[in-house]
Amino acid sequence: MLHRNHERVIAAGLSTIERRVIDMIVELRQNFPRPTLRSVGIDLNEASKTELYHVLMDLLSRIDVTRKAMELPIQDESLRWRLITGLAEIMTIAEDLKAERLNAYGQIADDDGKLVNGHIHTIVALIDLARAVANNGNADVAQTNGSNSNRASTMS
Repeated sequence: MLHRNHERVIAAGLSTIERRVIDMIVELRQNFPRPTLRSVGIDLNEASKTELYHVLMDLLSRIDVTRKAMELPIQDESLRWRLITGLAEIMTIAEDLKAERLNAYGQIADDDGKLVNGHIHTIVALIDLARAVANNGNADVAQTNGSNSNRASTMS
């Protein structure tokens, strides 16, 4: 039997791998909005995409087999909580893009700072709005789901 600390580390690592594999599967299988800061070229033929999809699905299956073999518990997560933590992560990144923080990389000109801050403040405001919606977004769900939403609301 694994020590509890080892279980936690392994579970956290496998969870991270699992999330990233799922992200890759989504990219392979869905039409998603194209990034605005990068050009993503489709440089895999359909046969390679299909093969990669099956390998990634096998990887997800192996993670599940490993979880069961090591008797790792399934972690309950709420969608709301996952979104709130994701928004907190991107808020930290957005805050680091403000002109006053960019000065750590060299003095930014006043006009450039105003340009950067104007856009970054709008991005921060939208992230704040998304967080507010996520924080308040379980009110009607609580009435229909009962205990599931009560558990989610205790996580915030």
